[in-house]
Amino acid sequence: MMVLKPRMVVGDDVGIGKTLEAIIAHTVFKTQRPDTKAIVFAEKAALKQWRDEFEWLTTLKTKIISTELFPNSKQRVSAMRNFSSDVMITTYGQAYNYLPYIREGLGDRFVFYADEPNVFKNIDSQLHKRMYELSCQAHRSYGLTATIVENKLEEAFGILRVVSPGLLSNITDFYNNYCERRKLKNRNMLVTVGYKNLDKFREAIEPGYYGRLQTDPEVEQDLPEDLHKDVPIILSKEQSLKIVEAMDRIIQMPEGDIKQLGILPSLIMAQQLTNDPRVAKFDIEGGKIPVLKELLLGSLKGEKVIIFSKYRSMIDMIEKELTKDVGECVRITGIENQAGTSETSKLRFMDDGPNGCNILLITRAGLKSLNLQKSGHIFAFDMPWSYGHYRQFVGRVKRTGSLFKKVMVYRMMGVLHPEVAELLGSDDTIDQHSLRVVMKKKDLFNAVTGDVTTIETTPGELKELFDEIRKGKKAA
Repeated sequence: MMVLKPRMVVGDDVGIGKTLEAIIAHTVFKTQRPDTKAIVFAEKAALKQWRDEFEWLTTLKTKIISTELFPNSKQRVSAMRNFSSDVMITTYGQAYNYLPYIREGLGDRFVFYADEPNVFKNIDSQLHKRMYELSCQAHRSYGLTATIVENKLEEAFGILRVVSPGLLSNITDFYNNYCERRKLKNRNMLVTVGYKNLDKFREAIEPGYYGRLQTDPEVEQDLPEDLHKDVPIILSKEQSLKIVEAMDRIIQMPEGDIKQLGILPSLIMAQQLTNDPRVAKFDIEGGKIPVLKELLLGSLKGEKVIIFSKYRSMIDMIEKELTKDVGECVRITGIENQAGTSETSKLRFMDDGPNGCNILLITRAGLKSLNLQKSGHIFAFDMPWSYGHYRQFVGRVKRTGSLFKKVMVYRMMGVLHPEVAELLGSDDTIDQHSLRVVMKKKDLFNAVTGDVTTIETTPGELKELFDEIRKGKKAA
């Protein structure tokens, strides 16, 4: 498909092989015109993987240009301007700072590849403007993402505007045709509160978007079945009371248009208290880690296991507790990327030998562009707040080449102590609210990618989770 279309988003589902598709397509472009170069933009954790797969599948010469390999800015500029290899692999941050030099090194004919282009989805950002400029100058342009919509339809517009300029009309027409808008109270500003005509939107983007779902017959047979299991964890009375205090602060926030900056700290506090109050500096042991230990020492002993949390501080605590009682852990949280050790963590996790490690801890930094088929078990210590992130999370283990026919996805769901729950009329914590919001956002994603053509939900990022908590409290 990439050979047939010069500009498109390849939206194949997580784990099907978008990187492989791009590399095969580029060998065709290179054969047709040997002077064609390539620029691949990716997150730091994926740079080496791109290089390794190019070298494994082709004879093309690749070069990674990053701050780790070229610490001095003058060295980076020189490497960009005097680029003589076939494929330049770099991060989006380099484009932000050094676009003219990248452009100079690519020459007159090049192909633009954006791995996980969600990073430039905001049309008002400087990175979006730089990516748009470079894509327009490219002979061909491709975006590779399984999550063209993570939270809002505007994200798909932002990605397609860069990858396939001219496919959609301007942002004003996009709002008029596909968005329900209203004015913020006491402010001269319009915000999106819902979407319309999604079947027409799918038709509009069809020339510039192609994606296979994991459920499509031709790919489903190659992927393991994913089984999702909620692990309810009854929290102590002391922990439950702290959670209720945090939830009440959210409930009591004023009605009307609330800034997300005000919502976020409240949601984070509620989640930290549900995960483990010690992360929020309270001397109260959480209920989740003991259950995790029990599983890892019991039915999952000796298995390769991935554990996700949104919070690096939570990963720090999990690592400390598991290392003490269960075994050594390796991790990918973003800090390791900067230190150049994320690849070491991945290799040790994938190693079955004496130097291998069975427990991998990840934050959002480990959700994308990592092949971890050696594991058949992945834990959500806390739920992502984006359906796109949830898909990426599951996709670490549900991938082509998996060693398993079935993979288990465990969602660790804290529930309030029965005595506290009886007073409130519900045992829900932020975990249950997060899961409901994420599953609602699934409908928007499916409407764009082809599972369904209508939705009944209204996306709203953090405020949607905020409203879900308030609604649940009132219903109780």
